[in-house]
Amino acid sequence: MNKDKIANLIYELRKEKGLTQRQLADKLYISDKAISKWERGICIPELTMFKELANIFDISVAELISGERFNNQNKFQKIDELYLSNLKKEKKNHLKIFLLSLILFIFITLSFFFVKNYKRIYIYKFKGDTTHYTFSNSLAIYSDKQGFIKLGNFKKIKNYPLDINNLKTAEILVSFDDIELYNFKVNFEEENISLDEWLENIDVEDFEQFDVNCQKGCEKDSFVTSNKKDFPNNLRIEMEYCDYNKCYKEEFKIKAEIMASNDLFNFIK
Repeated sequence: MNKDKIANLIYELRKEKGLTQRQLADKLYISDKAISKWERGICIPELTMFKELANIFDISVAELISGERFNNQNKFQKIDELYLSNLKKEKKNHLKIFLLSLILFIFITLSFFFVKNYKRIYIYKFKGDTTHYTFSNSLAIYSDKQGFIKLGNFKKIKNYPLDINNLKTAEILVSFDDIELYNFKVNFEEENISLDEWLENIDVEDFEQFDVNCQKGCEKDSFVTSNKKDFPNNLRIEMEYCDYNKCYKEEFKIKAEIMASNDLFNFIK
């Protein structure tokens, strides 16, 4: 919106109607100071006022917002231009909001871990693949006290060494320093689901927390403290699937990239 064009149009229309600023203000149930600010381009009317002003001045809201009156020849063209202009601004605003939200999320996440555990904190994004499977869009955040992991997007990339139509069971095992974190199992006959459908449903939506102060035998498995720079060497993800005659086992080769750390020599990569 162009403040100066809107200001000039309101002033011209008010004069044409033979209204003083006070008289126009009375019709809108506001103060004449507000009318004065509109006409001087200090501010523009609230959106709720545009329709009332348009009714008083006998013009369209589109003309008022654009700050110019349309004639019959250019009316639709002007409305289209106004609509496209607002659409472009809306898209830009959505992009800005998305980027700001993303930056804010990263900032809050980092701040939370930095405040709570100011030792060494590492944030990784990682993915993995075997000969026949892959997973991606996974995240690991851990310090010397707590660990968080998010897994997802498992899928097939090549044909299976076993007959897909005769599979009986499948299992994905996730362990960290030989301590089991997740164990996803399926019996295809009992659950009446295909292997592809089962893989699509394997997704830890929320971060799972593991307390390193809890030793083996506690209710929670330990997310064992080790040299965090060695990640993902201490993370192991295996998949085993069986038909009625034999089983086949594969281990995912994991590729990780550090996103952030509070290590003095390794803060942002």
